[in-house]
Amino acid sequence: MIRRLEPGEEACLSRFSGWSGLELRALANAYGLGRSFLPFYGDENAAFCLKGGQAVLALEGKPSEASREELAALLPLLAEEVWSEYPLKGILPGFAREAGRVYRAKGLEPLLLPGVSERIAEGYEVLDAVFPERGLVPGSESFNQAYCDLSHRVRHGTARMFTLPGRATLTVAFLEPGRMLVSDLAVHPDFRRQGLARSLLRYSLAACGDRELLLLSRQDGFYDRLGFVPAGQWFQYSRHT
Repeated sequence: MIRRLEPGEEACLSRFSGWSGLELRALANAYGLGRSFLPFYGDENAAFCLKGGQAVLALEGKPSEASREELAALLPLLAEEVWSEYPLKGILPGFAREAGRVYRAKGLEPLLLPGVSERIAEGYEVLDAVFPERGLVPGSESFNQAYCDLSHRVRHGTARMFTLPGRATLTVAFLEPGRMLVSDLAVHPDFRRQGLARSLLRYSLAACGDRELLLLSRQDGFYDRLGFVPAGQWFQYSRHT
């Protein structure tokens, strides 16, 4: 039976081996369980957390029929958007689906890169130039919320941001022994086709130690050229408006 997870039940998240389980554990490590603004729910083969209207769902194998029925009842009630590493056929009727690949680094060598900054504001300056729709303008509500969340996660060792000021930025998040996930990678339009994305990816390996590096992408083929191989899928479900 899916229920609210309480402080002290973090071990319930350890059974989920995919990228979504990695994200759930990182959020739990940064904020803990029992927070009203970040509730966690789960049973023996499914777990999810809610952040705003977004849910991240982790599954270990095929969910039982009882879990499917509970997810079908809970997720549409609680979330406007759901991310999963498995398709959720029949669970989210009326939600639009997007999908993409999960990639794993293979053959990327660590690189010590001069001039890299870990100041979040400098990274958000690049992100705002590439993704203006995210509203990451200093002083805005979107900027303040994103800045507070990322700075909190950096302080708790579950994220780091690397930026070549004015040119490119990369955020690795969900850090745990042996694994990390790229949550943001952006190159300013004026500095593309100079190898900056690959350089920052290699720098993250040097800065964070010997870890498996994963990322989620909508661009099939792009990361194959950067030294990545397919390692799964992601699915995003959004409520029709």
